[in-house]
Amino acid sequence: MSVSGVVSFSGLYSGIDWNATIDALMEVERRPVTLLERRRADQQLKLDAWTSLEAKLTSLMNLMEDLEVAADFLLYSTSSSDSDKLTAGADSGAVEGTYGVVINRLATSSRLIHQGWADSNTTAVNSSGSGQQFVYVHGTGGDAETVSIDVPDGTTLAGLVELINNDEDNPGLRASIINDGSGGATAYHLVLSSTDTGSDTLISIDDAGTTLGDGGNFDQAAFPDGQTGVDAQIRVDGYPPGGWIESSSNSVSDVVDGVTFNLLDTTAGEEISLTVLRDEAGVKSKIQSFVDAYNEVLTLINAYESYDSASETMGPLLGDSGLILLERELDRFTNREMAGLPDSATFTMLAEIGITTGEGGLLEVDSTTLDEALEDHFDAVKDLFTFSSRSDSSNLSYFTRTSATEGGDYSVQVQYDASGSILSATIDGEAATVDGGFIVGAEGGGAEGLRLRFTDPGDGPGTLSATVSLGMGVAASYYQVLDTLMDPDEGHVQYQTDRIEDSIESLTEQISDLESRLELVRQQYEREFTTLESMLAQLQSQSNFLTAQFSGNS
Repeated sequence: MSVSGVVSFSGLYSGIDWNATIDALMEVERRPVTLLERRRADQQLKLDAWTSLEAKLTSLMNLMEDLEVAADFLLYSTSSSDSDKLTAGADSGAVEGTYGVVINRLATSSRLIHQGWADSNTTAVNSSGSGQQFVYVHGTGGDAETVSIDVPDGTTLAGLVELINNDEDNPGLRASIINDGSGGATAYHLVLSSTDTGSDTLISIDDAGTTLGDGGNFDQAAFPDGQTGVDAQIRVDGYPPGGWIESSSNSVSDVVDGVTFNLLDTTAGEEISLTVLRDEAGVKSKIQSFVDAYNEVLTLINAYESYDSASETMGPLLGDSGLILLERELDRFTNREMAGLPDSATFTMLAEIGITTGEGGLLEVDSTTLDEALEDHFDAVKDLFTFSSRSDSSNLSYFTRTSATEGGDYSVQVQYDASGSILSATIDGEAATVDGGFIVGAEGGGAEGLRLRFTDPGDGPGTLSATVSLGMGVAASYYQVLDTLMDPDEGHVQYQTDRIEDSIESLTEQISDLESRLELVRQQYEREFTTLESMLAQLQSQSNFLTAQFSGNS
């Protein structure tokens, strides 16, 4: 049966395989579709290539974001002479040094232990026939919080624990049950523990508000055991002499800038030596991660624009103008000085710290040179990678920027009135927008998106002239470029993928239209050949009839 519903005899009378004949004719008719399908397959390869590039570029951009801020770039390591009693962590606010630490006492939490109950799940703590109240106080002084728990009739000890722990007003108290193993009538003990440590975690029972149990079963006197939380006590480098630094937590972060002491045990008067050092190996690892991520992108680009003359095969993006632009943008910072770094900067190019461009544009690292740079000029390496800002006026400072803001030196002039309000401002001679106490760079120039904070000099009306410098290190520069390229709405990569997807969609529609037309062509062929076969059948029938007639007459 053909698509048109006409019976195909496929050469019953003619001896010709009409189906094969039609298939051969349709192959010729279908050549335009085949060409479109090849074009669509090529476009799909391009789309797949851009999708892979987008993933690699995203990874590179995330690494650049982790390196462009000085606080994220600076890493410190710590070592303790007795890590069983003291460890530490250090962030970008730390400075290298060694500290002597004595731990006199660890911070503990407050705890109350009930005198005991017969079981946890059978004997009700409330058998009054109506609801009762269990009221406790957590904290001390003005920070103390009083919490009332509604305890329904029939609630067991385990049920009371659940009510306390699941209470939305719970200020930081954890209830649990201890079985002392005695098997007696008071074997199960309700334990109330503060989830925090320190002297301000006191727990007590409000006898006046508590009605739970028979008489005084759950008042303060029913909790004879426990402990009162205390603060940790430490001394650092002999300070304070004759006294202690107290902390409600065993994680102490407000004594030495950038350093957090983790107190694990007391030292019995002995001093533990804690050393803070710059983590040059950690920073080097971050820089190597940048090089690796950059090279992964370049490796893909090289593969996508390659041509193998032996096999006459080419990469899916060979000659693609979008890829050429991307490659040019990525190459902008590998062999040039970074913008806005001070004249006194030790390093202004990657090559100066041992990172150079090799075959295929891939970055290569001279490990020895990089190690020496980190060891001898750590801050200079930081400045080479990160974003920095400077101003020669204390009344004008950097506030924020956008991806459109370029690095460099900006000459700023501000006119202000007697009250210190800005009347007008220019950046590099171009009129800037005044937004309250802020000056915003005009669109279209290098200062676009730059926002500066102005503070009143306090000298009456006047004019302030200053130079603001933005140092765009390697990571800051790459992140800025990648952020623009990867913009989900107007970025270069999104434009390329949208363009290819539109092309694929258009080709798919053209193929679908041609397939519909070809189906009509096949139906026409089938009708014509079926009609021909029918005519041959009729002629054969007439021939047979005439032959029979002549044979009978003879």
